[in-house]
Amino acid sequence: VVIVCGPTDVGKSTFCQILLNYAVKVGRRPLYVDLDIGQGSITVPGSLSAVLLERPIGIEDGFSNSAPLAFHYGDVTPMVNARLFTLQQTRLAEAVAKRCEASPAARATGQIINTCGWVEGVGLELLVDAIAKFKADVVVVLDNEKLLHDLSQKFPAASSGVTVKKLPKSGGVVTRNRQFRTQSRNTRMHDYFYGAANEFAPHALTIKFDQVTIHKIGGGEQINASMLPAGTELVNQDLQVNAVAPGPELLHCVLSVSSADDEAAVDAAGVSALITCNVVGFVAVTAVDAAKRELTLLVPCPGPLPKKNLLLTSLKWSE
Repeated sequence: VVIVCGPTDVGKSTFCQILLNYAVKVGRRPLYVDLDIGQGSITVPGSLSAVLLERPIGIEDGFSNSAPLAFHYGDVTPMVNARLFTLQQTRLAEAVAKRCEASPAARATGQIINTCGWVEGVGLELLVDAIAKFKADVVVVLDNEKLLHDLSQKFPAASSGVTVKKLPKSGGVVTRNRQFRTQSRNTRMHDYFYGAANEFAPHALTIKFDQVTIHKIGGGEQINASMLPAGTELVNQDLQVNAVAPGPELLHCVLSVSSADDEAAVDAAGVSALITCNVVGFVAVTAVDAAKRELTLLVPCPGPLPKKNLLLTSLKWSE
């Protein structure tokens, strides 16, 4: 298990693709895990995902023909809700581990894990958590001496079983400004629905407001614990599930389609199934008709939505 880390604009994604393509060419089927929610190389930005590779990653089509496993986060930076990011990182690591336990072939393929560029403070804590949860054997640090030192201190080679190595950043890497990053995310959204070469044919689906439920994770109203009835525990606001009423403000919003069947279900820790279940795809709101109480969605394929529970992201995209 190899984790690639470093600050922004050092070529982490490029280095991961080099490793993945080499593994495929020598006959392996590596598992690629993408924790860089700001770019979304497997699905769309704002989700943590993993995919099994059976052929080299093409420059044009990327992962467009693959069937990934994805978990909703809903934003492009872990800073917004580090607790939710940690939970989804754990869920993805557990899912990957179960797959490897069930399949000897999967255990032998190896994993390449890409991470985000936030490597200080809480960002470093999230990276350390990923190294532990995914049980990394090798950590590759690109172009950052301080991060190399921090991780070497936390994972001594003699006792942790983790090898931490520093490499120079990929050649040809340039610093990307905010406008470039925004354009890159828009391109990823286009590629999700249409394909990099416009080989897909998405469809417009019009539904009534009451045919779906829409929720947002986190950001709920802060409640003073002293205001609660005796014996009632305060729900962590970062993991609170808040209903969203359909309306004009949803125009151009990107929504995750949760695989959860019961929006009210919770696990043993009280966490909603809307958080713990993976997502089965993404849709974009292209029109809102408040008078008719209808939403028009851009969906990847024809037919009804596979599930009715939708999760709001901070992303907005229009063609």
